[in-house]
Amino acid sequence: MREGRISRYLSVEQAKHLMVAVSKSDSDAISRGLVALRYGVDGALDGHPLAVRGSQGVASLLHTVASRVSGTPMAAHIVRLAMDAKALADTNPQASCLLASYALHPVEELWRDADTVNDLELDQVARSHGHPHRLRMLRSAKVPLWALEELLAMPPEMLWVITPETLVELAEVSELQGLGRDELVAQAAGILCLFRILSVLAAAPSEVIELLQLLDLGNDEAAAMSASYLQRKRAPARACRPPGALVLAQPRVPRAPGRAVPRRSNVEGRCRLRQRGGRLIA
Repeated sequence: MREGRISRYLSVEQAKHLMVAVSKSDSDAISRGLVALRYGVDGALDGHPLAVRGSQGVASLLHTVASRVSGTPMAAHIVRLAMDAKALADTNPQASCLLASYALHPVEELWRDADTVNDLELDQVARSHGHPHRLRMLRSAKVPLWALEELLAMPPEMLWVITPETLVELAEVSELQGLGRDELVAQAAGILCLFRILSVLAAAPSEVIELLQLLDLGNDEAAAMSASYLQRKRAPARACRPPGALVLAQPRVPRAPGRAVPRRSNVEGRCRLRQRGGRLIA
């Protein structure tokens, strides 16, 4: 995958969803007709897979593809081209079909790099070390392909020393609308944190200390952090009972209405008081 491809901003799972929405045969057919549409060749629409669908069918296809990757720059790209294609459907069908082909071009890129996508998927499984919960956590993070490519080619020890800014520079990703430099760096920081956590969880007990030392936890910021908030906030003094006071104290349970003494004179082998007239006798 090369710089500038919008498909690089998708995760492995999102790429798989797009490849299911548009099959390889349909993608190849759309790609073959793209050259004829681009240069305005007569009869370019004859038998074209998008022209056969009609304007409503093309709009439905594009919105379905965009819904598979909703919230991504690619979804916004597809929706924008779908609206332009729909506006030109009646006046210029050939230009409308061309815009729809451009909208689906990232899917063609994914099919062209299908082997790379499969390798990155296997790398995700390997980093989870066969643990289903870790694999689910990794997939839910939606790590983009550009980050997975760089981390796959990177030596394991580099994961602990590389910075988010360096990861973005190595991946050579460009800024998109709604995804500027700061957003890319923040995304890279979250990815590095996730992969480091997975490495610590999968490490042997004898390797954990060495991995944590690579993070340089003994820096000035960690030393300046207070171990307790009591250093800054004074908790109000509170009177406490002596140890055992609650155990030795009589329970304060409200007495039920009725007789003040038990009806039986002998309870558990002991003589109890009983009432006679207005007096209590043993």
